[in-house]
Amino acid sequence: MKDRVGITREALRLALKTRRDAGYAAEEPICVYDCAERLGVEVRFLAVSSLEGMYASSGDGVVVLSSLRPPGRQAFTCAHELGHHVLGHGSKWDEYLGEALSMSSENPQEWAADRFASYLLMPKRAVVRSFARRGWDPAASLPAQVLVVASELGVGYAALVNQMRWSLGLLDARRTDELRKLTPKAIREAVAQRNCPGQLLILDEAWARKAVDIQAGDFVLLPLDVEVKGKSLRLEGTLSASRLFLGACPGIAQVVRPGTPWGCFVRVSKKDYAGRATFRHLENPDAE
Repeated sequence: MKDRVGITREALRLALKTRRDAGYAAEEPICVYDCAERLGVEVRFLAVSSLEGMYASSGDGVVVLSSLRPPGRQAFTCAHELGHHVLGHGSKWDEYLGEALSMSSENPQEWAADRFASYLLMPKRAVVRSFARRGWDPAASLPAQVLVVASELGVGYAALVNQMRWSLGLLDARRTDELRKLTPKAIREAVAQRNCPGQLLILDEAWARKAVDIQAGDFVLLPLDVEVKGKSLRLEGTLSASRLFLGACPGIAQVVRPGTPWGCFVRVSKKDYAGRATFRHLENPDAE
């Protein structure tokens, strides 16, 4: 493929412009589904095993995602399809290609959409700021630290490691290899000190996102001194400096730290939810 540098630069420019158009700062973690809706692009989930993602250019644009993928992958795919929209590529269907996130390294439009997605979700200022708020050095980052930052940015662990290594220049080859030795599942279970069949998000005092998205069956690790309001989260256990909560049912729980301005909302969707993204956190009126 010719002019990958030029394609990458344009994808970066448009990703940052898209953030501004949607009302996000360059250093701010975003929810890609909220971002798309702010831009007038509808996002839907379908339980289709052969689908990775689809963009339909009719009207203001529609993005369709498979509800059967891990959350980090869904977010990246949504950003990829939004890239097709912003880059003016027209309608696209991206089939499921196993564990590969890149649809085709030789297709200029798919390459551009991948680069757009990476910079939309993980621009350098957002990644560096997330580490800096916690007093961590990205170049010497530990697996659990990368998992925390990936959680805040709404991306997968491996996606963040690759972005830090190949696009942002924040990791050398040795550190990258060390971070890749452990699987995200092993890191989650070491942090939570238990088996975590679902995803684990680690919220700490430096967490900047106001809205946190998980599915029923996923876990959230919260500081000891916060209060949780709402039935969507259920306490599962207490660690030395934190408490582990389970996403119990669809809905929105409020997390606050009494006497401080810190807080966020944890939005829980049904596992493998199918439907329009904006409705994924509606509570079940029949739930106890």
